[in-house]
Amino acid sequence: MKRKYVAIEQAIAWGKEFYGIEENCGICAAVDVSDMGYCKDGITRWYYFDMDGVPCYTLKF
Repeated sequence: MKRKYVAIEQAIAWGKEFYGIEENCGICAAVDVSDMGYCKDGITRWYYFDMDGVPCYTLKF
């Protein structure tokens, strides 16, 4: 199944609601990241995670 793109702000908001987190946090604290790395430009980071059983990815510039 192809991964669905989700904006990083949306992924963090979903994770905070799902886990009941009230403080500000980053993507790794808000969702269960299964893999991450850098894009070819060496600056942009990508993150793989599942959101309600749907495989997703997001980018952080």
